[in-house]
Amino acid sequence: MGQVQYSEKLIRKAGVYPFKITSIEDAEGEYGPQFKFVFKITSGRLAGEEIFGWASQNLSPKSKLMAWTKGLLPGVVIGPKFILDTDDLIDREGRLVLSVKPSKTTGEDGNVIDAILPLEDEEEEEAEEVIRPPRRAAKPF
Repeated sequence: MGQVQYSEKLIRKAGVYPFKITSIEDAEGEYGPQFKFVFKITSGRLAGEEIFGWASQNLSPKSKLMAWTKGLLPGVVIGPKFILDTDDLIDREGRLVLSVKPSKTTGEDGNVIDAILPLEDEEEEEAEEVIRPPRRAAKPF
């Protein structure tokens, strides 16, 4: 017989975490073939920790894999002739939007990847800090 060590599920605080993808593996899921993504947190209090995410191997307009691919490849047009090679996503960096939600099957709280966003560049960060004057209401005639 085999041995199993006691472990508990670690729930991380909801937030946005910078990451690098370290691997993507084929996995079998309840509803068919999936990809298992390994995201390594690159800075902050969780730096060095790994977070796992699964997405079906379906690259269609409403799929999780499509949403994640758009976050990882900003500016790339993904259409009918696009072919995703998951090897091209290894070492890609981005921001992981993590939340805490109850499981649909067990009801227990756990982490959920809500979105994968591209890294912000310095120009975008500076643009967000610009204070805009309030709009003036149009004067009546």
